[in-house]
Amino acid sequence: MTTDAPIVAAVARRGTLRRAVLYGIGVLLLAAAVFAVASRTEVIGPGVQSARSAPAWMVALVLLLPVVNVSITAASFFVLTRRFGRIGYAEMLALIFSSWLLNHLPMRPGLVGRVAYHKAVNTVPVFASIRVIGEQIVCGATGLGAVLLVVLATRGAHDAWIAAGAGAIAALAIVAATIARGPTRAYALVVALRIADCGVWMLRYSLLFAIVGRPLSWHDAAAVAVASQVAMLSPVPLGLREWAVGLTSAAVAGGALGAASIDAAAPGVAADLVNRVAELAVAGPLGLAAGVWVWRRLARHTRGDSSHTDRPESV
Repeated sequence: MTTDAPIVAAVARRGTLRRAVLYGIGVLLLAAAVFAVASRTEVIGPGVQSARSAPAWMVALVLLLPVVNVSITAASFFVLTRRFGRIGYAEMLALIFSSWLLNHLPMRPGLVGRVAYHKAVNTVPVFASIRVIGEQIVCGATGLGAVLLVVLATRGAHDAWIAAGAGAIAALAIVAATIARGPTRAYALVVALRIADCGVWMLRYSLLFAIVGRPLSWHDAAAVAVASQVAMLSPVPLGLREWAVGLTSAAVAGGALGAASIDAAAPGVAADLVNRVAELAVAGPLGLAAGVWVWRRLARHTRGDSSHTDRPESV
């Protein structure tokens, strides 16, 4: 454990200034998004009225579906990480929920904390954890690219073709995971999980835009979901997604590019701000509870009392 301690410290220190600058940019983008929405009352007014009368089941789903996304992400990391150490899905779920909350803070401490936890508790080498993160990004981008191809190929077609195309690719990935051996099996399964994750994001944006009175077709919801996921791949942790969603929703609605598109983008920006608030409302209590569980387990392991656990590590 001590031999890898400098590596963990180096990972924690590397790019500290860069992350601080990127976080500052994200805060500015988020503030600009709030200002763009708040200063356009004539554009946003109908959306506010629509949100006030939104059905309770829509609001409930907007709060519940982020939990589904995080659970899928945890499954992806579980599939990739279990090759290198002993870890259960429930344990990974707690780690990802905790990281979800912590990564809203400057420096995104959830990532480094998870790497350190895996080393201390699951005996997963630091470089293996870093490799898993890279694999998850590549597999996720592959799944996202597959959804993007379906979006482009079905432009102008019936909405059902979106679900059929994405479902077919996910099914092929599952078949590949069934017949493949070694790491390829894990990679194929993570691609399928990423496509399912995109499907949940599509549903979330369909609900969010309906809540603000700007319902989307499934095709447009898919385009917005892809743009959202691309923005989340960037190192800017906040703000960029709101603008990506707003500008993409304006573009698929036929809005013109340029300064005038800010008015057209405002409803989409507002929808994703609602999304951000819903995420924080869920990430707060669940992330705190998961963080306490993770901290207690890490403390017990540090004391050498690894035989006493709060929950079994089984999947």
